Amino acid sequence: MSGAGSPGGAGRRTGANYASFSSRRRDVGGVHYGSAILAFGGNSRAFLSLAGISFPNSKFKWHTIALSGWKSAQGAYGTGDPAYGVVGPIVYLGGSIATTTGSIIFAATPAAVRPRHELNIEVYTSGATYGQIQVTKPSLYVESVPASNAQLFTSLAGVSYPLSS
Repeated sequence: MSGAGSPGGAGRRTGANYASFSSRRRDVGGVHYGSAILAFGGNSRAFLSLAGISFPNSKFKWHTIALSGWKSAQGAYGTGDPAYGVVGPIVYLGGSIATTTGSIIFAATPAAVRPRHELNIEVYTSGATYGQIQVTKPSLYVESVPASNAQLFTSLAGVSYPLSS
């Protein structure tokens, strides 16, 4: 699943919950869920797909991702610190990041969440654009075009993948 939402709410792990969606024209939007599901942004009035959205249960435990040359964007956007969690065979990422060094490598991939093969997963980046993270055995990478969008803000919210991939 690709992840995002808006910088004001993407990946929030307390209070309200948010997830991203792609509309018919791939406009960036978000979904607020709780007692009701509300779609906002993008072209959500014309088409909204919730396919593939899943959420961990209340017993889920987040683990901090140790960043390398990047920082949490929590202070600027209230999105949560970068973290991962595992439920059964599924890894979930959350929070958001911004760079301080210009390197595309933002962390070493924790041993508990290393996939068998390299994964390229679409993510929301600054300026309402898409980028991608690459999950590899040694490292977590982030890229976007232009590169400065990922460096300013990259959401990890909603990213999930099976450990067996």
